[in-house]
Amino acid sequence: MATPFTPKQAHKFDGALLAKLQGNVSEQIARQILELIPPIAPTSKIHDNGCGYGSVTNEILASPSTPKDIQITATDINAALFTPLAERAEKEKLPVEVKQMDACELTLPDATFDLSISNFCFPGFKEPVKGAAHIKRILKPGGRAAVTVWDDIPWRELLVETHRKVRGADAPPPPFLIDNCPTERLRDILKEAGWQGVEYVTRSGWLSVEDLREWASLAWSFLGHPPGGWTPKDEEVWDEAIEIIVKGLDGICVEDGAGGWKCEMFATVAVWAKEA
Repeated sequence: MATPFTPKQAHKFDGALLAKLQGNVSEQIARQILELIPPIAPTSKIHDNGCGYGSVTNEILASPSTPKDIQITATDINAALFTPLAERAEKEKLPVEVKQMDACELTLPDATFDLSISNFCFPGFKEPVKGAAHIKRILKPGGRAAVTVWDDIPWRELLVETHRKVRGADAPPPPFLIDNCPTERLRDILKEAGWQGVEYVTRSGWLSVEDLREWASLAWSFLGHPPGGWTPKDEEVWDEAIEIIVKGLDGICVEDGAGGWKCEMFATVAVWAKEA
């Protein structure tokens, strides 16, 4: 089988680059999730669902109010993304177990966890209702869950427009640029999975960008990947695509006063308690 073509300019993604792309905004929302739920109790068992590079786990561990005797199980289908978290957990002897696992096929035991947090991973689920049902299954009676989705991503339409300009208006959009889990869809998913009495709140965070051109290249590498795979034409028009994104970001982001840029993003946080 031939190796799929990849433009020479494209970044090979891993957890560290994903963290740079997300520019600390996921961490900001994770901190706000912790403010929306009761304080984490001693001996709590916590599930970081779709953990990625560990934004949720890292914020839990960094909180001064987090008891020392908790246990976190962090799962993600993509091992390349969670490698930094797994390496840190091993090196620092953290109370964190990292496992490769599909969120829609969780093999974690029933009624085990006091808290499950799914931070911006639901849009990537192939069977989100099934994923939500698994969260309900693994929570203890009275356990809590939080799920987040983005409401407003100011730069998403910019990347879609870039796609149209360099690939043509009729070209199928990149999967990661399709908003397949807006808030109303999340409401339907959780209702179908049997979550009753969910509280929905809006929170915001600021995406931090050190360098617009570097961020544009990361974003196009990860989010601009076409559904049929990269083609040599993508390599030819790469610089054009990056230039379009950079110019567009200049109108979306604002200077942060420290030589960088920032962009405000809004999220819905769904908070739920399983029946006791």
